[in-house]
Amino acid sequence: MSRARATRGVGVCAATAPATQDRLVRLLTPGEFADLISVSEATVERWRGQGEGPPFVKVSGKVVRYRAADVQAYIDARVVASTAQTAG
Repeated sequence: MSRARATRGVGVCAATAPATQDRLVRLLTPGEFADLISVSEATVERWRGQGEGPPFVKVSGKVVRYRAADVQAYIDARVVASTAQTAG
């Protein structure tokens, strides 16, 4: 099985990738992103349509992925110290 086929649907982390792929980043599927933040995939899809949520990569047609760094930034922007605060 080729490396491209073996990694289909899974992004590659630059920290574990060969030196020739040092610019590649980990990509999350909408389901992985949804699971990570404990919401439904339908919620994530709705956010995309409304321009909410983290930026996403439109790989082709209906194939969407999220860069791990964008997901982390999205989460970090929503850290609050009390219920009186609003998130990013």
